[in-house]
Amino acid sequence: MENKHADKSKIRHIIAQAFKHFRESTLFKEELYQYFTSKGMSEEEIDELIKEALRQDIIDIGVVPISSPDNPLKIIEDKIVYILKSRKKWAKIG
Repeated sequence: MENKHADKSKIRHIIAQAFKHFRESTLFKEELYQYFTSKGMSEEEIDELIKEALRQDIIDIGVVPISSPDNPLKIIEDKIVYILKSRKKWAKIG
């Protein structure tokens, strides 16, 4: 069990570093992937890291509609975003 807790702490630290780099609590999927690929991770490794962070309730996932600059009511695409949860939440699931 101690190893599992260490893994959670390690994953929290790795994920938090990405958000700290961008100085944001919400990142587009592309930003997160760009950060981790610049650190030498493959897409498969990033996918696994994100899945584990979601499973451990470290981050949330969402979708943000992107509108046309000419017409704010016209949605031209949706972008996946990841939201870093607060440490208070982490302490509860511990």
